[in-house]
Amino acid sequence: MEQVFAKKGVVSTNKVPAPQVTGKSVLVLNQYSLISAGTEASAVKSTGNSLLQMAKKNPENVTKVLKMIREKGIKNAYQQVSSVLKGFYEFGSEIGYSCAGIVIDVGEEINDIKIGDRVACAGAGVANHAEIVCVPRNLVVKVPKDLDLEQACSVTVGAIALQGVRQADPKLGEKVAVIGLGLLGQITVQLLKSNGCSVIGSDLEKDKLDLARELGADEVINGRQENLVDRVNIFSEGKGVDAVIITAASTSSEILNQSMKICRRKGKIVIVGAIGMDLQREDFYKKEIDLKISCSYGPGRYDDEYEKKGKDYPYDYVRWTENRNMQSYLRLIASQEINFKKIITHRFNLNEVSQAYQLIKDSNEPTLAIILNYPKYEENKLKKIEKTIINQNKKATKKEKINVAVIGCGGFATSTHLPNLLKLNKYYNLRATVDRSGATTQKSSIQYNADYSTTDHRRVMNDKNVDMIMITTRHNNHADLVIEGLENNKIVFVEKPLAVNQKQLEKVASAYKSADKPILVGFNRRFSPLAQKVSDLTKNRKNPIILNYRMNAGYIPLDHWVHASEGGGRIIGEACHIYDLFDFYVNSQVEEVSAHSINPKTENYSHTDNVISTIKYKDGSVCNLVYTAMGASEMTKEYFDLFCEGKVYSLSDYKELKVFGGPGSKKLIEQDKGHLNELKIFAAGIKAGKSPITFASLLQTTEISLKVNDLIKIK
Repeated sequence: MEQVFAKKGVVSTNKVPAPQVTGKSVLVLNQYSLISAGTEASAVKSTGNSLLQMAKKNPENVTKVLKMIREKGIKNAYQQVSSVLKGFYEFGSEIGYSCAGIVIDVGEEINDIKIGDRVACAGAGVANHAEIVCVPRNLVVKVPKDLDLEQACSVTVGAIALQGVRQADPKLGEKVAVIGLGLLGQITVQLLKSNGCSVIGSDLEKDKLDLARELGADEVINGRQENLVDRVNIFSEGKGVDAVIITAASTSSEILNQSMKICRRKGKIVIVGAIGMDLQREDFYKKEIDLKISCSYGPGRYDDEYEKKGKDYPYDYVRWTENRNMQSYLRLIASQEINFKKIITHRFNLNEVSQAYQLIKDSNEPTLAIILNYPKYEENKLKKIEKTIINQNKKATKKEKINVAVIGCGGFATSTHLPNLLKLNKYYNLRATVDRSGATTQKSSIQYNADYSTTDHRRVMNDKNVDMIMITTRHNNHADLVIEGLENNKIVFVEKPLAVNQKQLEKVASAYKSADKPILVGFNRRFSPLAQKVSDLTKNRKNPIILNYRMNAGYIPLDHWVHASEGGGRIIGEACHIYDLFDFYVNSQVEEVSAHSINPKTENYSHTDNVISTIKYKDGSVCNLVYTAMGASEMTKEYFDLFCEGKVYSLSDYKELKVFGGPGSKKLIEQDKGHLNELKIFAAGIKAGKSPITFASLLQTTEISLKVNDLIKIK
C-alpha cells in the first residue's frame, strides 16, 4: 500500500506493508483524509530541521542524551541516537491524523463494529495519510448514514473545535470572540452559532473573514486594519465578551494579552491553538479571568488506557470523551448545523500529495481544508492487500550465514539488536523485519538492509530461508512466538522474559522437547566482558559464593505497559537478567527462594518493583538482589559484590571491575552489557548445534522470576 511521509521538509509516498489488525482495533480502507494546512505544514517543516534546530526546540531530548552518555558512554549513546536519527532522515515521518473510510477487518475484541461499516478515525500516528490504517477502537466512530465520507474525514479537527467550545461553556445569547479563522476557527464559529451565541471573529486575511461571515459570524475584524479592542468594545456594548476562544497559531503572546483586554470581568479564555504564553498579569488579575487550555479532542486524549486499551470512561461521570465528541461533531454535520464543504479549498488524489503540500508552502491563495482522495473501495481488491514488501536491493539468500527475521521493530530492537546484527554480518544475514505497523517494519527493513518487510509474522514462520527468528515484541507475546518458531523448525532468540506466567513456561518447555533447535533468551549480562572475567577468576573455586547485587532500576510510572499484563511486571521483565547472572556464577540447582517487598505509604511507589530477593543454591551459595525504583538517577544503576575464598569482585555498571585480595581489576572505556557478544557467541553455538545457555538454566532463571513475583503479591 501507499503511505505519505515527510522527509527533510519534503512530502512523498512510500510503499509499505499494510498494517496488521490487533485485538482492540479496526482496519480501515481510507477513502478520504484531511490535510490541515496549518498544523501539518508545521510538522512537515520540522522534518527539515537540523540537529541544532531540533535540540533548541526539544531541550529535554538533549538532557536524555547527556544522561545516556554518562551512563553508557559516548559510543553506546551514539549508536542508539544515530539509529533513531538515521531512520528519521532516510525514511521520514508518518503524517496525517484525520481520515474516513470502510472497515475491512476488526480485532477479535471488537463487537460493535463490523466489516463494511463506514467510519471516521482520529489520532496522529494511527489515522495517517495511508491507503489502509489500523486504528484503536476509541479513536473510531461510525459515520451517520446521511453523511458523506469526505466531510466525515474532518472528524479530528471537528472534535478539537468542539472540545474548545465545551471548555468555554457558552450559554444561549452570550457573546464570544474567536481569534484566528483558519480551519479550527471556521468550525468554532459555526458551533457557537449553533449554540445560540453572538460571534465576532478576528483574523489577518480577508478571505477567511469573508468565509466566517458567510458561515454565520455576526461581525468580523481584520487585525491588520482595525483595532481589536475598540471593535469588540462596541460589539459587547462596553462590557467585554463572555468568552474568547483562541484558535490562532503564533509564537507571540500578544494574542493572549489582547484577549484579556476584550474579555469581561470573570469571563473565560480558552486556548485551542498554539500561542505564546507570556502573560501580562494586571488584566488577568483585575478581571479574575478563567484561563483554560483545551486538550485536543477531549477527555481520553493521551491516556493509553483509553486510547490504546479501549477502556472507556463512564458515561454518567465523563459525558464528553474524545470519542463522544467525535460522534457529536459528525451528527452536527449530518444535521447541517455545520457546513464543512464550504471550508474545503482544495482536493487532490493520493498520488498528488506532494503538490498539495507544495501548495501550502508556496501558494498565496487561501488554503484551509485540503482533502486527499484515495482509490475507491472495491471488495474484490481486498484479497490483494500487500502485507509484505520485497526490497529492490534484495540479496540472494546467504546459505553460509544465519538468516534472521526480527519480529518486533520497537526502540530496543532498532537501537541495539538490528545494529548489532549489521555489525556481525560475517555471521548473520537480515532476511526480514516484522512489525504490526507497516511504516515501522519497512523503515527498519530499509535502514538495516533486509530482504523484505512484512506485517504478518506467519510469513517468516513459513519462510524456509529463515533460519532464526529474533523475538523483540512486548513480553506477553514472547512465549507464543517461541512455541510457533520451534514448531516451524526455527532457531529462536527471544528477548527476556521467556514467559510471563507458569502456564506459558510449561508450554514452552513442552515445545522445546519436541524441537531440535537452539534457543537463547537475551540474558546479555553474562556475556559482558567484565562479567565473564569474574567467571574466569572464580571458576576453580571449591567453596560456595555470596553475591549481593544492587539494581537502582529507576522509576517507571505505574501506568506504563511494563507493569501491566503486557510486561508481566519488572521482576519478571527485568530482574530475570540478574537471576540469570546468579545462575551463571553458581551453576547449581536452586534450593530455596525468598522475597520481601516494601509496603509503600504513597501511591506513586509500588511493592512490585521495590523488592529484596534471596536465592539459596544446593551448592551452598547465597545470592541476594536488591531491586528498587526508589533510588536516585545520579547513582550507578547496577553494582555487585561477589565474595569468594578470600577475594571480593566488585563490578560497577559493567564498566569497572575491582578485585580485592588479588589481581584482575579492569576498567573499560565504554559500558558493555554484552549485547553484541551474546549474538557473536550464539552464532558459534548455532554452528555447533547448541545454545550458550542450557535450556535447563533458562527454565530455572524464569522459574525464579515467577516465584519471586508470586511471593511479593499482596495476599
